[in-house]
Amino acid sequence: MVARSESDHPIELVLRIHDRRHNEDYADRFNRSLTFQPGINAFRIPLDEIRAAPAGREMDLSAIERLSVFAVAPEAQLSLYLLELRLE
Repeated sequence: MVARSESDHPIELVLRIHDRRHNEDYADRFNRSLTFQPGINAFRIPLDEIRAAPAGREMDLSAIERLSVFAVAPEAQLSLYLLELRLE
């Protein structure tokens, strides 16, 4: 993932990924906190980590249902531009 933050300070966002078999439990999906610095940011997460994230099973990478990037209780308005996002 490559993104540009318009913020003048670091912001913490969460990357969440789940497949069609997701049961709505926190432990049944991939969750990762990412800290975005002002400007361009690049993150690379191995697919094996995403595949192994759900407790007790493997995530079906051919059936990804949702990918979300979100802030938990942001203190101020923020702007983040996703420039590139790939699962490979």
